[in-house]
Amino acid sequence: MNNNIPVSILLSTHNGAEYLPDLLNSLFQQTHKNWQLFLRDDCSQDDTPKIIAHFLHQDPQKINLLNEPQTSHPLGAAQSFNCLLKKSTGQYFMFADQDDVWHNNKIELSLKKLIHCEKLHGTNTPILIHTDLTVVDESLNTINGSYIKYQNINPTRNRTYQLLVQNVVTGCTTCFNSALRDLANDIPTSAVIHDWWLALVASCFGVIEFIDQPTIDYRQHSQNIIGARTPDKIISAAKIVAKLKKMRLELDQSIKQAQAMLDRYDQQLRPEQKKLLHTFATIKKNSALKKRLLLSKHNIYFDTIGRNVGLLLTI
Repeated sequence: MNNNIPVSILLSTHNGAEYLPDLLNSLFQQTHKNWQLFLRDDCSQDDTPKIIAHFLHQDPQKINLLNEPQTSHPLGAAQSFNCLLKKSTGQYFMFADQDDVWHNNKIELSLKKLIHCEKLHGTNTPILIHTDLTVVDESLNTINGSYIKYQNINPTRNRTYQLLVQNVVTGCTTCFNSALRDLANDIPTSAVIHDWWLALVASCFGVIEFIDQPTIDYRQHSQNIIGARTPDKIISAAKIVAKLKKMRLELDQSIKQAQAMLDRYDQQLRPEQKKLLHTFATIKKNSALKKRLLLSKHNIYFDTIGRNVGLLLTI
């Protein structure tokens, strides 16, 4: 593959001083050398700005720090990455998280797959590539060699009706083309998270492909926004109630996200896609029985029995 193909890496930081140098150093160790980092700091109160300044001084050609008025409060991950999407340039893009470490062939492997997909489907087709991850602790010791197995995720469940309730795409592993970036750009505030929004857009209008190989050491620590959850061996009644409450909140958020998809792409969606999104966006207006019948009719469900029981209890 041509090592001269440019890649834009999008990184939002927030109080990431403890682990940020590891990520940035791993970028400089990539086998694919032609990349540029578009970086936005989201109101960090630690030494993150100093670390950014240090690396920027080391190689100003590689790092493009967004110069914008400082907000009084953090925008949060989704909207901070949204700013990066709007301000960055290029043909191929990747998201990065501040506390991970990239395997040195991450760009090369993902870009090769993406270009292959473009040859099959055309450069105007929105394409999203994502990969597995190695789950590690704070000191980068391996917890599990496969995030998707550790979390019992099926990455092939990438149809729109499946993605409505469960995202299988981990943002920091993604590689996507400008066709997807342009279509998914300006992420609405009702989107749950940026990677889920891109996955839904790609499922409606393009292609999602998974590489069954880890490309990142996915660091687990107390400040993870999402992270890898350790399966519970014993689940108490209190934990069940808490899980159901959390699931109800997440379900409400995903319903609002579906409405945002419908509002944004109303003129571009096929009739069956409109019907699916409208059904899910308005599902809570129906009776208890009809809600469950609609979920069954449109194949809207999770990938495990436990999660589906939770869905039926919280819908």
